[in-house]
Amino acid sequence: MSVLSKEEQAKANSFAFESHRDDYVGAHHLVRTALSTLDPPRSPASWVFGLGEYGKPRVIGERFQMSLSHTNGLAVCALAEGMEIGVDAEPLSRGAKILELGSQIFSEAEQMSLRALCKDAQAQRAVDVWTLKESLMKATGTGLSKELQSIDIRFDDNGTVVGAFDTEVGEFMSCRFYRVVVALEYAVSVACLADRGPPEVVEPVVWI
Repeated sequence: MSVLSKEEQAKANSFAFESHRDDYVGAHHLVRTALSTLDPPRSPASWVFGLGEYGKPRVIGERFQMSLSHTNGLAVCALAEGMEIGVDAEPLSRGAKILELGSQIFSEAEQMSLRALCKDAQAQRAVDVWTLKESLMKATGTGLSKELQSIDIRFDDNGTVVGAFDTEVGEFMSCRFYRVVVALEYAVSVACLADRGPPEVVEPVVWI
């Protein structure tokens, strides 16, 4: 934990379970190393992090935007320049539990689409939708202050993400999604707010 700040080390030591502590340390070590890869003169320990209004982690005084996710032994970070970014990772084994949340998570259109799929495909789609929505909320920086069921994730017939439709506003949100292949047992999604950066913004970079 030598590259972590004192605050990060204190947070890590506050976890009751060693596995949770390891996930947290791994994610924060990962993002520090990744930032130094993009800016080689900087050491991993030199980066300073802070929190936005809704608790979104930020790199203080730098051009990079960051997002972290860690779950069940997997740590992921995503970095971008010139645009807000969010990343979320979940094990596919959570599919059944996510499906049980029903209308708390899914829009009416999403619930109809899920019912049209076979059982295994429902679980996969449920985790995909969850990570896509979570990554979007992380990118906007509002967390769960917005009800997830008000966002309708649209897919085409091939299962490719078309976009996120805000049912409260009645229009598509200005964002781009990326789904990252990590391992068969995880789903990882990245969201970028396409309207909050200049036209020349670079594609996001993801470290695992």
